[in-house]
Order: sequence, then structure tokens, then C-alpha cells
Amino acid sequence: MNTRELAGGGMMASAIVALLLISVPFPSLSLTCAGIAGLCVLFTLVRWNVRTATLCYITASVLSLLLLPRRDAAFEFMLLFGPYACVQELLFSRIKGTLLVWVCKAIYFNSLLAILIGSYRFLFAMPVVVVKELYFIVPLANVAFILWDIAFTKFLLHARKRYRSMG
Repeated sequence: MNTRELAGGGMMASAIVALLLISVPFPSLSLTCAGIAGLCVLFTLVRWNVRTATLCYITASVLSLLLLPRRDAAFEFMLLFGPYACVQELLFSRIKGTLLVWVCKAIYFNSLLAILIGSYRFLFAMPVVVVKELYFIVPLANVAFILWDIAFTKFLLHARKRYRSMG
């Protein structure tokens, strides 16, 4: 890893923490900020490589847990959106067959969603009203994930095409 990769990954990690910081005064933006922060990891992946993107993700995760006063966006980034670019590159892009890819993505997302909900229940004392509505929230979260994955994949392909044409 050269100095440019290290400095670029560090700058992207600081941008991720700054994006997650936006969700502190506006808690309703935590998922949005975490999703946009996940795109920063994607840019790191496209610009450099998986190793730099992974280090950027780990650095941003640790810093956001240490520095942010509200940690819900940090957990959402750490579990759902942060590692997704690397997982997409290392795992999902190598699976043959569209149906198998979507089944693996669904298993991946729902297992991380269960961990996220469990951590919310124990760490943030999720209100009972939300726990009772999980049968409604989980299918909506799956639909949102499918839409986000489609947009993410198109964004990844466009970023790669654009980056190749620039240099």
C-alpha cells in the first residue's frame, strides 16, 4: 500500500465520520447518512482496491464509535452499508446465476438486519411499539434493501466506467 492509497483512505474515512455526524442532530437521517457513507467506501474501492476500502471501512467504523455521541448511524454503517462494497466485490460478483446471487444477498442482509435489531433492543432500549411492529418493518426493510442494492450496483458500474474513461 503506497502513501497515496493510505492518505486517500484516511480522507475517505474522515468524510464518512463527517457524514455520520450529520445524523446526530437529525436522527431520522441515520439510515440515509449511513447509506451515503457506504458510497464513500465504494469510491475508495473503485479508486484504489479492496484492501484500501476495507481499511477505510474499519477506520471509519472505529472512529465513528469513538467520536459520535449517537451511535445508531455508526452501527447501521458498520453492519449494513459499510462492508457492502467489499462484500459485493469479493463475494457477490463471483457468484454465477442471478437467482443464487439474490438469495445470497437476502441471507446476508437479513442476518445483518437481525444483528442490528438485536443490538438496538439491547443497546438502545428499542421501544416496545417498534418491537411489536417488526413483522411490518422487516419486509419493508427488505424491499428498501433490494432498491438500494439495484441503485448501488448501477452506481458501482457507472463509477467504474467513469473512472476508466478518466484515466
